[in-house]
Amino acid sequence: MLLCGCDSKEQVLTCTRTVNQGDTKTELSYKVTHDGTYVKQVDSTEKVTSDSDALLQQYKTQIEALYEGYSDLDHYSNT
Repeated sequence: MLLCGCDSKEQVLTCTRTVNQGDTKTELSYKVTHDGTYVKQVDSTEKVTSDSDALLQQYKTQIEALYEGYSDLDHYSNT
């Protein structure tokens, strides 16, 4: 849940997190654009770096399955 003050100007809230676990590094970034009352846009970036091709393939498969339900929505991009 995102709670904001009542400002009519568009604002951006950015949250980031980096996790290092063994030979795998995960960088997460979420950018929420809002007008103080309503969320206008959410951009997320999830970057995984690893020496393990099997782990990267497993992550890719899981992410594709997770976001599959959103593919038919207007204004949605999973690129």
